[in-house]
Amino acid sequence: MPGSRPTPLIDGVPQTNQQLYRQLWVGGSTAEDLELIGRAYDLMAELASGRLRASGKPFLCHLVGTAGLVASVDGRPEIVIAALAHSAYVDGEWGDGRRGISDRKRARLRGAIGVDAEVLVAAYTGLRWDPVGELDALDVGADLDPTRRDLILMRLANEIDDHLDLAMCFGKDGRDPEKVAATVGLGRRLGWAELADKLAAEVTAADEPDAPRGPLYDRRATYLPPRSHRLRFWLQLRGLPRAVANRVGAGRAIQSVDARRSARSRSRAAGTLDGSGPRSSR
Repeated sequence: MPGSRPTPLIDGVPQTNQQLYRQLWVGGSTAEDLELIGRAYDLMAELASGRLRASGKPFLCHLVGTAGLVASVDGRPEIVIAALAHSAYVDGEWGDGRRGISDRKRARLRGAIGVDAEVLVAAYTGLRWDPVGELDALDVGADLDPTRRDLILMRLANEIDDHLDLAMCFGKDGRDPEKVAATVGLGRRLGWAELADKLAAEVTAADEPDAPRGPLYDRRATYLPPRSHRLRFWLQLRGLPRAVANRVGAGRAIQSVDARRSARSRSRAAGTLDGSGPRSSR
């Protein structure tokens, strides 16, 4: 991604890796840039496997959409990659059953996406989202450091993708109207008017009288592991006796071979002593 040049959206917000790659490529990204994005995507595909948003939308699509929206106004590699991996610590399935940050997770994520992007992901994880307070602080002239600005952009993009395609009509609508309005105001105040207007338009569309009503999914988010994963423990438990039997059987077989070898050795030794064993020719 060359410098910080934005890469405009193509045919809407991307939802697949190919759509994101195309957006970035048309915007001037190199093959090396896309390889870096691809590594981040591969890791997030693993961490988000089986996870859905409250609307039923695959979580990975949400991550791609967030990255595409960020790239449309800021093409810096570290922030686009951080947007793609923004929920790695909060919602990622790392295999240890725990959410949040650990040294092991940070080391692995840094290896995949780079130090600068991982620092943003870690900061996003600890972000206490208060758009009303952020807007009030700007109104009284408070300074906004670059990292905070990046986090607000990532959160704005996150909110837009969460509202795409009337998503709030298909899952539990946890919106706080005051926070949503403040998020729109923050976007406009910080120079991202196009993104702010898009969020406002998505919210308005979901509130139209003829919009679908639900929720169709009575949840905020969920994880649906493959059936084989849910059965894996019981399959392993059922297979334990056979594994033990195989191990014991293998042990007995080895003991039997050793016993036969010992018997042959003793037999040869006894034959040599009593003179009945084989004699060397002269």
